[in-house]
Amino acid sequence: MNFCFATSLQRKSVQIGFVAFLVSGLSAQVSDLRPRVGVPEDWTHHRMKFSSAFLRQHPEIAAREPRAAAQLYREAFAQAQAQMGRVLPAAQTASSDTLSPHRDWSVPLGGGRLGFGQFPAKWNGDPTAAPSCTRDFVVYPVTTPGVTGGQPSIVGLNSLYANSSGSALCGPPTFPFNQPNFLFSYNTNTISNGRITTSPVLSIDGKKVAFVETTPASGTKSAVFHVLTIPPPTGPQQLTATPSSLPPAGALKSVTIAAMSDTRSSPWVDYTSDTAYVGLDDGKLYKITGVFNGTPTVVMTAPWPITINLGSFLASPVLDSTTGNIFLGAGNGRLYTVNVNTPGPVTAIQVGKAGSSTPGIFDSVMFDRTGATVFAVTANDNVMTGAAVVQVSATSPFTVMSRVGIGLGNFGGASINLYDGDFDNNYFNSPSTGHMLICGTGAGDTIPNRYLLNFDASGILQPGSAPVPVATATAATPPVCSPVTEYFNPHLSPPGTDFFFWGVTKNCAGHAAGCVMALTNESTLTTVGVSGGTSGIIIDNDYVTLGGGSSIHFSSEAAPNIAVKLTQQGLQ
Repeated sequence: MNFCFATSLQRKSVQIGFVAFLVSGLSAQVSDLRPRVGVPEDWTHHRMKFSSAFLRQHPEIAAREPRAAAQLYREAFAQAQAQMGRVLPAAQTASSDTLSPHRDWSVPLGGGRLGFGQFPAKWNGDPTAAPSCTRDFVVYPVTTPGVTGGQPSIVGLNSLYANSSGSALCGPPTFPFNQPNFLFSYNTNTISNGRITTSPVLSIDGKKVAFVETTPASGTKSAVFHVLTIPPPTGPQQLTATPSSLPPAGALKSVTIAAMSDTRSSPWVDYTSDTAYVGLDDGKLYKITGVFNGTPTVVMTAPWPITINLGSFLASPVLDSTTGNIFLGAGNGRLYTVNVNTPGPVTAIQVGKAGSSTPGIFDSVMFDRTGATVFAVTANDNVMTGAAVVQVSATSPFTVMSRVGIGLGNFGGASINLYDGDFDNNYFNSPSTGHMLICGTGAGDTIPNRYLLNFDASGILQPGSAPVPVATATAATPPVCSPVTEYFNPHLSPPGTDFFFWGVTKNCAGHAAGCVMALTNESTLTTVGVSGGTSGIIIDNDYVTLGGGSSIHFSSEAAPNIAVKLTQQGLQ
């Protein structure tokens, strides 16, 4: 089993090597890969972390976990592209592409948007080639109930590499419009007042997308698991989200999970077993088989569903597919783990302050497979007087390794939610030189501050430099940061540029209504106004020599409810 790690890789040999590498260790789903070799990008790819050196030492992990294989795939092609001259020379890095000063677009999603802290899902049809106007697409679920002929519940966009001046890759004359095309705009609702409030997950071949429809926590409760087949890019162009339509016959498979709402938990799909795991507000973890390759079926034989903590909402689960251990936080402030292969007792650690009104772990954990540690964030820590990042061993015994404060949080009686940070590129080269960037609050207030935390030589989280405010005070509801997304683009300013992206809901850097922020190489901050801040942010390519080919995607979190694409460098 050889993934072809040499830096002299040629495009065809890497394609063959990658397919062979995956097929040797994955389920039948992967052997049904399309002729193109694509890579999905969704929330799950930002919650499981690997170092390249570790994966090369343990190829069995990449064979078992396609997210790891995809990381190696991208890195191998980054090396090959550098040798083939695709790296943008330093003299050209004043802007992030060379075709036009107008590179962004935004399109309305109707009356809804992505839920706060949730992510779109992006399919890159062939990382070995230039970005594609037809194959590449991004999926946005919408928090508003769908209406056939009107508001969609989920949309897909292609012709992504467009801009307002028409000079980008997907511009005239081939594509007559200076904006993306709605590949689909569907009403997928199957329950009254249903909506999609969490993040979707793409299949490993990019043919399908899985998501949960749910009702609000008040009223009649229900949660339905859906798997939607993505239509081919052959239909007529559509420039608006409305009118929506029903999916074609047979394109949507659905199964009711339970008569319960799903406030915070996105599904995690284990590709090799074709199984999804999702938590509901009854405090139970559910297992769904036959996700992408069969008929989705909720397992209801003991011990499933597994009771994590009755009555607590559950955050999104993160699965270590090597050990079978799954990790998830809850509204009661506890971090839980249980083995999904051989379910036994559920183990818990109290992270949020027990007995307080706001102890919850609101976001999914981050799992560092290299260091075998899990990171959870709480706005009201059980030990420290304020908010904290807590690092826990991912192997037995399930114990706290580090607690690092990130401001006052909810300790003063406020009610705010904090979301995950992310690691810089150096962390995976040498932990002692790496950092975690995360949004906390001020030491004595709830104003969002960015914290750049350190690690020691063993990868144990440590306090870092003094926090920096990213918003100003407000007399009403305090501003809040979205989750942080890191991306190292090896083709900008050789030997590469390390980005952190996140949004702030209001009062940030001259943008009273909200903004998106980019921190470049942990030094230069760029901000652009976005109403209500941003959803979670997904990365789109590192192909810098074509217009719009190196970007980010997110939705605004207030009216006018838009899907947005901006360049990585300069947020243009």
